[in-house]
Amino acid sequence: MVYRHPVVVFVTDENGASRQAGECHPQNLGRASAEAAEQLRASETKSEVFFDGSVVDSHSVDKICDWINSINFASKDLEEHGLEVSFAGPNPTFEQIVLLHSTGYYMRCPATLRGQHLENEIWKYMHENCLSLRQFKMIMEWIPFSKLCKAAKDGIVYQKVHGPVPPEMAQIEQYCEENGMLDDLTNYERHILRIKAHHEKQAAEAAERERKKAEYQKKQEEEAEYEKKQEEKAEYEDDMRAGSYAAAARGNTQ
Repeated sequence: MVYRHPVVVFVTDENGASRQAGECHPQNLGRASAEAAEQLRASETKSEVFFDGSVVDSHSVDKICDWINSINFASKDLEEHGLEVSFAGPNPTFEQIVLLHSTGYYMRCPATLRGQHLENEIWKYMHENCLSLRQFKMIMEWIPFSKLCKAAKDGIVYQKVHGPVPPEMAQIEQYCEENGMLDDLTNYERHILRIKAHHEKQAAEAAERERKKAEYQKKQEEEAEYEKKQEEKAEYEDDMRAGSYAAAARGNTQ
């Protein structure tokens, strides 16, 4: 049976109260969200679905409804309909992108449908900026399922060792200690320092080889120059002796 009325999407808070977050085309919603599909199958009216507000962001749910409604499931290439950054709104903040990525996951939208757009954008931001404590906590708490958690921890440690040091590094380390993640940071820091020491040793050895090479070349050049001067001196002395012999010979004939 095909249901043509829109499905109203609600988000339920910790007190059990629900508020509307968006509306979706029922067929699209059922295909784009496994969580919604289960609720629709079990529902008699097929008109409402509910998401837990402790794991989804209501504003992001609204944006994901817009995305789901835009998907053309008849398309041969569904990758063209991935959950892109533009669905977070104009000039979205880092926090909005993280919440959108998290909400799409907890609405159980297939990763193959969502694509890598949001994850790539978050990774790019982390690569180009120093995370604040708030941003670091958002990654750890809103997208704990993502490989970006490890990337965030590794990234701040790398910045601590190589610079620039995140301004809130001490607070981030305190947060990690309180949440059992400090060992991840210290272990990776030791790893980075070993690599750094190895590279510095290699650089020092390479510099020493270059110094010795330059020293050897200079010595070779000096020896060549000395030999050249000695040859010139010998030629000059030969010429002088030859001149003296010639003068003596002329004197004897006079």
